[in-house]
Amino acid sequence: NCRKKPKQLKKCPKCDLICHYKKLKRHIERKHTPKMMDITSSSHLDSECIDPQNEVYMVHKSFHGASTPLHVQIKIWGEPHCASCELNECQTNMELAWRSGLLSYQCVHLRSVSYCKTFLTSPLLTEESLKEMVKSKWFGQDKIKKCVNRQKLAQEENAPLSVESKIGVPPTKRFISVYKPNISYYSRLGRVMVSYDTKKNSWHCPCARTQRSCTHKYIAKWHLFQIHPELFRKVRSTESAEEF
Repeated sequence: NCRKKPKQLKKCPKCDLICHYKKLKRHIERKHTPKMMDITSSSHLDSECIDPQNEVYMVHKSFHGASTPLHVQIKIWGEPHCASCELNECQTNMELAWRSGLLSYQCVHLRSVSYCKTFLTSPLLTEESLKEMVKSKWFGQDKIKKCVNRQKLAQEENAPLSVESKIGVPPTKRFISVYKPNISYYSRLGRVMVSYDTKKNSWHCPCARTQRSCTHKYIAKWHLFQIHPELFRKVRSTESAEEF
């Protein structure tokens, strides 16, 4: 009898319902865990492996419409094991499911990487191209040191400095995954997604306002300037003048 054994009662962390601990797992699974849509070889989100050593991927955020790639990590080799999605809603749902005993639950992004067949590499960005950017007044001399230091940190961690996604939508936007040396609220997996809209000539990074620059944008510009110099021939920077 539950009344005689109050310790067997537990409160649902989502809706405060009090029920027998043996029924809590089923309650959360039925009421609060999103229905797991079927992910198959013919129906899954596109993904790209960008860091094989740390098992980090870029995955389409959604099945339809404009889709900024997002980062996920699923480490099944070595210790510790890890499964993480940088979309807060996904991570919250997974952690709730895991705490409730649903240890196999994963979001649609993590399950889609099972069908990943694309492995991207990070180009070796050169200091010569940085100097050319300064010469072309894309940013100031002091930014060279910031970019080179960040490159050294990435090399020390055996992490790719910058990787350009091939799956981002629309095609008029370029998406660059940039290494970030520490974890933050906008970078759960030590990477940020910088985007460049070629139609609007605008840059976006989750760490900064649209018209402000940051080290992540510098790295993304360095990447595109060296790999796709044609993008820089007819445009000027949209960042604030004091950032240069």
